[in-house]
Amino acid sequence: MGGMITYLVHMILGGWSGVLVSLLLMVPLLQRLGWQSALGTAGLTAVMFLMLPSHAALNWDYVFNRSLDTVVGCVVAILVGLLFWPRSNHGEPKLADDKVHRSLQSQLLHCSD
Repeated sequence: MGGMITYLVHMILGGWSGVLVSLLLMVPLLQRLGWQSALGTAGLTAVMFLMLPSHAALNWDYVFNRSLDTVVGCVVAILVGLLFWPRSNHGEPKLADDKVHRSLQSQLLHCSD
């Protein structure tokens, strides 16, 4: 999302003004979608566009190649996690999640009374 917004803005604006407009569009959109954790990555994406020597070099091939790089990186990260995560510890995250869930439920019940 951040890359697409930045790409579209940089077709019109360049430099720091383009980054500013990109961030002004991205932050409320990502917050409205509930993706606050993506703000750092989206902001970094906007700044990385400044490293390109010319904004004319941006085209859909560039966007496709960067998207493909990202997908390959995600697949590699998932595979590494699956290969190196100890098989005997699959129950521990579930137990920790259940404990947090019970704790939050009790806090909500306490606050609602």
